Amino acid sequence: MYDFETVKSAIPKYYNCKQYEQIPFQYSVHILLDNKFNEEKHNIKHYSYLADGVSNHRLILVEKLINDLMCFGLGTYVAYNKSFEKQVLKKLALLYPIHKEILMQIYERTVDLMDFFKNFAIYKAEFNGSLSIKKTLPAFNLEFSYDDLKVQKGTDASTLFRKRLYN
Repeated sequence: MYDFETVKSAIPKYYNCKQYEQIPFQYSVHILLDNKFNEEKHNIKHYSYLADGVSNHRLILVEKLINDLMCFGLGTYVAYNKSFEKQVLKKLALLYPIHKEILMQIYERTVDLMDFFKNFAIYKAEFNGSLSIKKTLPAFNLEFSYDDLKVQKGTDASTLFRKRLYN
């Protein structure tokens, strides 16, 4: 499972960037090691990357992402709202042709967890009409909450990272 955070700005910070281009600066990867994910918590590996905000970090992000997603071989990849995550992968593949083949394999093998909630195929009253993962996940596991996170939304993460870029 993977998720990107991106930042965009009117004035490009890095070489080979465009105005308002979504630049990934962070990712989180969770890998299920076996099919006992409901029974055991130690069978999930977590990997992440957060750029320093100083240098053009995109190649480092790509290489680390590939290493983290492929550490157990090619698999099935899960995203929540895959259109955004796949868009990030595709742009990185175009930017770094040397990594295009593997990034496009990940792209092609990505499924969308949100699909299970569309058209009310699965619905709980606790969703409160929202398909946000911050509403759906806690509805299935009462022990899970996003309330203790210092950064609550992706837009907040982008704002904080933009401050890091330009200060």
